[in-house]
Parts: sequence; C-alpha cells; structure tokens
Amino acid sequence: MQSKIIAASFCGLTVLAAAAPPAAAQQAGDFPAALDEVNLRTWLASHTNLPAATVVSIGSNSIIGLRSMVSDPVGPGRFHVQIRAEVVNRQTAVQGGYLSWSADIDVDCTQRRSRAMGITNYPARDLKGAPRVVGGPGADWVSPTIGTQLYSLISAVCDDSFQRPLAPQVAAAPLPAPASVPPRSPAPRPPAAVVAQAPRRPAPQPASAPEPTVIATAPPAPRPASAPAVVAEAPTPPPAKPGKEPPKVQVAVAAAPPPPSPAAVPAPTFAPEPAPRPRPAPATFSKAAVQVAAAETEAQAKEAIAHVRHVSEEAAALPTSLVKVSVNGRTLYRALFYKFPVKADAVAMCERLKAKRVTCFVRDGYGADTAH
Repeated sequence: MQSKIIAASFCGLTVLAAAAPPAAAQQAGDFPAALDEVNLRTWLASHTNLPAATVVSIGSNSIIGLRSMVSDPVGPGRFHVQIRAEVVNRQTAVQGGYLSWSADIDVDCTQRRSRAMGITNYPARDLKGAPRVVGGPGADWVSPTIGTQLYSLISAVCDDSFQRPLAPQVAAAPLPAPASVPPRSPAPRPPAAVVAQAPRRPAPQPASAPEPTVIATAPPAPRPASAPAVVAEAPTPPPAKPGKEPPKVQVAVAAAPPPPSPAAVPAPTFAPEPAPRPRPAPATFSKAAVQVAAAETEAQAKEAIAHVRHVSEEAAALPTSLVKVSVNGRTLYRALFYKFPVKADAVAMCERLKAKRVTCFVRDGYGADTAH
C-alpha cells in the first residue's frame, strides 16, 4: 500500500505523518459548518467528548483543548502541559489520515517559549483508534508568533487574565449608575420693591348729635357737600300771645358725608422665570477593552494591532492602547482596542475577530482614561 509523507510543524517539532489510505480518508466524518462560537459548541457536543470550556485555541485546521498542567520543578514559571485536539479541516484529515491528536509540551512562562515533547495522531475522534507517534522530544525551544495557536496556548498557561474562547461568559454585575445631581436651579429673585401708596385716613368727623324730632322746621339753606355740618335755623316766630307758650322748635343737624376712600392699589404680579434647560449628559463609554496580544516588546504589540486592523474594518475604526504591565516579573505590552459604548459591543467584536482566526478576549477596567 502506497503512502506519502506530509510535513507539518508544531512547537518547532517537525511532525512526519503517514498519509492514510483512501479507505481511511472516506471515513473522515463530519466537520463544523463554521468556526464561530455557536457552531463549534454544537459540533463539539454532538461529535466529540472535548469539553468546550477546555478549548484554548481555535485554528483553521484544529481546535485545541488543555487536558492538564503541572508545575515543572526545573524552575519557576515552568510547566508541563498536555493538550488534545480535534481536526476541523476536512482536507487536513483526508491528507493526514487522522481526526484527533495529542501532545506533551513544556512551557517556559518567564521567556514566553515552549518545547514539544511528543505528538501522537489518532484516526478517529476523541483520541480513539490505533495511535501513531509522529514526533519525539524536541531539544529546541520556540518563541511563538503573535496570533498563532501556540501563542494562545502559552497565554492560557501563563496569563491569569486569559479568557478561553468557548468558556461560558460570566456576565459582570452592572456597576451602579453614579447618582445624578439634579441641576441646581437658581434661587428665586426677590420681588422688586413696590412702593404701595398707603390709603388716606379719612378726616375726623365731628361727633353728630342725635337726630332730633322736628316739630316745626324750615327748609335748610343749601350747602356744599364738603362743608361742615350746619344748623338750619327756623325763622323767628311772631311774638306769642300773652298766656301761650311759644312753639317748641328742634333743628336737625345733618352729618357731613365721609370723604370717598381712595382706589385700592392692586398687588403687583410677577411672571415666573422659565426653568433652566437641562444640559445634555456627556457621551460615556464602557471600561471594557478587547485585548489582542500581550507581547514582550512594544513593537510586537504594535504589530498585533496592525494585523487586527488589517483584517477588521470594525477594529480599524477604534482607538488603541499599549499598556505596559509586569506579570510574574516579566514586562509585557498589552494591545487593546477600546471606546465601546457598552461591554456587549466589545464581546461581540471579539467574537467576530475569533471568526477571523484572531485570538482575543474582553478585559474590564480599561477605557479611554487608560489610553496613552
């Protein structure tokens, strides 16, 4: 049976895999329709026993999960890692004759490098079938390129902040909205001083005598309205006859009418001042940022940003930030895209970048005030 040798590479170790015969190629099985999160979750659950939560890297050929990780006593920051993978590319499966594979890898977090200690291929899913060892221990350490599956694996081992692409997203509790201070309305202006004219006091009126009963009266002489009260005197009667008393005469005293009261001064009225218009709130953005790299040099971080802008017009329209941090004694440069109105926008863009084979995750606490 004729076979051919196919050369591949992982962690710097050359892998020689004997191509499967046509019969094995026909048993390649089903593959995911697309490499987005929804399709991959469904496909993994129905065709493999690889837990979605263990997946650390999604590539065009394989989807890699982390099986175990133990500290290496050789030195701090060193780990021995076991991984497993399921092939998601039909052409790779047919030409290589395997549907799953596993590997033992040494990872050095202090220098951000790895070394393959062995790779094994399996003709069926879930590491089943006759195993074929296609690579032995490699003596050379390899520093991966940003954006590769090996780079994602090292990030998963070394970075506590690494977010696995298919791990359940735990929705962060929304931060309480800052208490809005209502706009202070200006103090009402005191009403303008209005000098109200005091009402005039009526002139004192003379006390009027009780109205007498008029037995015989003469018509009173006319007088002006404003004149004080006058006593109308009756004409002198003729001399009385002897023996008779003169008739009794009582005069009526007319009281002067009170002066007219001044017109009432109406109380001044004031139109209310219009309420001040509220000022529009300034535009705010979330503190979520999409991290696409944690590089050892600033140049590598800038290279990662340039690559993401090249493959995504959405990311090209966003501002970026390079944040220098120290992790386990090592200096790293985080490449971030920020200025998302809400965190959900950052999560959605990261998912679209993953579909373009870009490793990323959403980091909280980074916003416009972090950029420099």
